[in-house]
Amino acid sequence: MGLVFSTLPSYLNSLDYTVIQVSIVFLMMNLLAVIGEPIFGYFSDKFNPLYTGLGLSIGTVVSSSFLGPLPFLHLKPSYSVIMVAAMIFGRLPQLI
Repeated sequence: MGLVFSTLPSYLNSLDYTVIQVSIVFLMMNLLAVIGEPIFGYFSDKFNPLYTGLGLSIGTVVSSSFLGPLPFLHLKPSYSVIMVAAMIFGRLPQLI
């Protein structure tokens, strides 16, 4: 998790994104934390925490796959895909 946050700015800069675009990615990750934490807390209280943790773990793996993206997915890195993956990845590991 810490590795992603320390290397993500360099990765986005290598894709020629501006400082503003990189900042927006990190802003959206933290904004999702503010919105998502009460929602995931509600689901964790209402349902079996095992299922909630399993779902969050699967979400982390999926979002990590698109953050790069992985070579076998044959996707070109795009700002919108990286933004969504970073928002999901930025919040999920902290909740598990």
